[in-house]
Formats: sequence, C-alpha cells, structure tokens
Amino acid sequence: MKKLGTGYCHKVFVSPVDGSEQRYALWVPLSYTPDKNYPLIVALHGTDADEKMIPEQCFEMPVRGFREDVIFISPFCRGDLFYRGAAEADLWAAIKAVKSEYKIDSKRHYLTGLSMGGYGTWRLGALYPQYWAAIAPICGGGEAWMAAALAKMPVWCVHGDEDEQVAVENSRYLVEALKPMNSKVRYDELSGWGHNSWEWLYDPDRTLDTLVSWFLSHRKPASARNVFVPRLQNDFWDLFRRRLIISYASGGSKKERGRNQEIAERFGKFQFGDWQMRAGQFFVKPDTALTAEEIRTDNHLLVGKPIEHAATIKFKGIDPSKKNLALRSLKRGALKIATGPWSSNRKQTIGICCCHPGIDLATTMESLLDDTGGKQQNPLVSGWEASRP
Repeated sequence: MKKLGTGYCHKVFVSPVDGSEQRYALWVPLSYTPDKNYPLIVALHGTDADEKMIPEQCFEMPVRGFREDVIFISPFCRGDLFYRGAAEADLWAAIKAVKSEYKIDSKRHYLTGLSMGGYGTWRLGALYPQYWAAIAPICGGGEAWMAAALAKMPVWCVHGDEDEQVAVENSRYLVEALKPMNSKVRYDELSGWGHNSWEWLYDPDRTLDTLVSWFLSHRKPASARNVFVPRLQNDFWDLFRRRLIISYASGGSKKERGRNQEIAERFGKFQFGDWQMRAGQFFVKPDTALTAEEIRTDNHLLVGKPIEHAATIKFKGIDPSKKNLALRSLKRGALKIATGPWSSNRKQTIGICCCHPGIDLATTMESLLDDTGGKQQNPLVSGWEASRP
C-alpha cells in the first residue's frame, strides 16, 4: 500500500481544460490516518501571488507546521483570472486530486481567500452554497445576487477601513445585504488597517478566536456532493470552464489567415489587461485540423468569419451564423463574441470571434471580461442576462 505524504508540500495535477500541469500547496497532518475523515480548508491567494502566498507568507507552514485536525489546500488557479473560467475548473480539479488521495469529511469543506481570493470566496461560496460549510472572505467584494445565495451560510468577513486597493464599501455592502436574512454573518472591520487585513485573521501567533476553530464550529447537516467540474453559468466564461479548442479559419486571404491565427494564439495565452493566465495555454489549431471527436465533445472558440470556417461544414446541419443555434452576443467596438450550446444536452459551448483589423484586442477583451463578470450591474451585462434562454 502506497504511503501518503504528510506535512507541507507542493503538488501538481493535470488540468482537464488544457492538459497542463497546475500547481497547488498542501498541508496534511503529520499524524494523518486513513481511518478518519478530515475537514478540508481551501485558501485562495490574491493577484500577483501564487499558491505559496497563504500557507508560507501568512501561516508560515514550512517553519511552524499547521493544525493536526485539518487538511489545507491552496491552488495556483493560473494566476490572475479571479477564479473564473479555467481557474474555476482547476480549483475543482485540485480538490478532486486531494480527495483521490486523502480522506475528507464531506460535511466540512471550508473556503477562505484574500483580495482577489476574497472576491473568489464570495463568488464561489454563492455559486456552490451546498458544498461549503462556511466561508471567510477577506478584503474582497461581490454582487447583489450573492446575498440571497448565502442566506444560510456562516460567513466571517474581514476588511480594513483604510484599504486603499479594495474599498471597504465592497464588504459593507454585502454584509448589510446579508444581515436581514442571515444570522450567521460576522463582520470585523479593522480600524486603521489597509489592504493587509488578512494578517489579522491569518496571524500564525493567534491562539484565541482563530479562523480554523471558527470553521470547525460549523458543518453541513448532510454530506455535500462532490463537484468535479464547474457549473455552466450561461455566460462568456462557460467557454473556458471545460476543455476548449480555439480554431482559426484558414479560408480567405493570406492576410486574413495570418490575423486569425494571431488572434487565436492571443486567446490561447489568455492575457488581457488585468486578466492574466500565468500557467497553461488553451489548445490552438487551424479549422482543418479539427477531429470528429473534438467536434463532438469539446468546447470551441471559432476565430474568423463563420462562412470561412471549416467547422460550419464539419458540424453538419449546424451553422453558427444562423438561427438554428440560439446565440447570445456581446459587441464591443468591432469585436463580436457570441456563445451558445452546440447540442441539446447543453454540455458544449461554442464561441465565435469576429474582430475588425483595426481593433485593440487586449483593451477590448479586458472591457468585455469585466462586463460579463457581473450580474445586472450595468446595461451591457443586463442585456446579456435578459437574453439567457
């Protein structure tokens, strides 16, 4: 029987989105035994950081160790994608990797994060309330719809009142929205503290009223079902939550083919303004290289004019430029992104990218990603929401 590693370590798993190796940091009690189930704490780092930030810089696990009654994981999640798209898929894949090796108590999954990870904690807590026993977002924020989703969730929110990077009003807004419907919300607003309010809650010298002790005081009444792949949410990010192939039209002029390939490769790297994928790369290929199996099973982003893309022929009877595919579209300048389900089982998502030669793709995509990240926050997103089937 294979002996499982204990203590603090770094591990990798193979991402289901693009087959790349993705990293996570892990703490397993030195006294771990497969004869019992352990609570699982998932910690989400901030921007310009990595999987080492919280366990090493905050809790100092390599030197101090950690609790003997919990398993702790901090995934890299591709860097700065705010735990959306491929980053969300990798989060669940990392948890799956841990659960495949160690015994986890499915009534006690806990989520925390700081800054970008605080935003991710609010969002993933609200999207999957059936999974988490409690959440602890720090100096983050979210959107109005999250309050109702978290009505029964124990929440411990922390924010510094002099935060210069994420305004404290972001946390105040959600906490005030939660209070009338949730008696399990706790809010600590730290007077005189800036953006580093996580140092208060994650302080390794803290012995009373600790985050872990608070987490362990909450559990689900019944075992949570495993989440192995992200939920489809009928938005642009659905393209990137499953295995994705970006294919470019090889028809048209030589100049058009070159530009289509360039755009496809930009999408493959997925680095647009604040949205920076710092690990992995989506599959990119010419339309003529698509296989029947890929067409049948994978998500697709078609770059170029649909009429010149071979996929409109290979997807027999399905013309993504016409009405037999219910497309939801967003336009920004001369860039058009449209997504919709290929098949009746709605397990596949298609995107079409038509980009005018004079457009700044990076600036346009950053604006588009920011807009589709919210729900009913502005007219563009409201239009997207209203057009959902």
